[in-house]
Amino acid sequence: MPQKARFSPQRDTLERIVTSQKGHLSVDDIFTIARKTHVKLSRATVYRNLQKLETLKLISAMQGPDNVTYYEAFSEPHHHFVCTSCLSIRNLETPNVSICTGCITSKTPLKIQKIVTTLFGLCEKCTE
Repeated sequence: MPQKARFSPQRDTLERIVTSQKGHLSVDDIFTIARKTHVKLSRATVYRNLQKLETLKLISAMQGPDNVTYYEAFSEPHHHFVCTSCLSIRNLETPNVSICTGCITSKTPLKIQKIVTTLFGLCEKCTE
């Protein structure tokens, strides 16, 4: 269950931006959209609040192409696919990501807390 936290108008706006958009947004994307309603908003405020929203499990982050972090609405664990040509990112829905960790935890004493898998290749449009 998410922790309770005070929400400022800026944090509320950032959460709404990330959770209402389809797909994955970079900090630059989020900053540009948020500045339309909060003209004095700084990048530092955006970074700090995105980290807090991620800690509260309201949004999630993934490492995309060129080490850019992308944000999306928090959901169950899932894999990502990044097209190396057009740089599009999509979620790969899998029936149970814990199957991946089960193989490892059954053979080692490791306790996996998070799984992040990103597959890279060419999307349908780029292979035509």
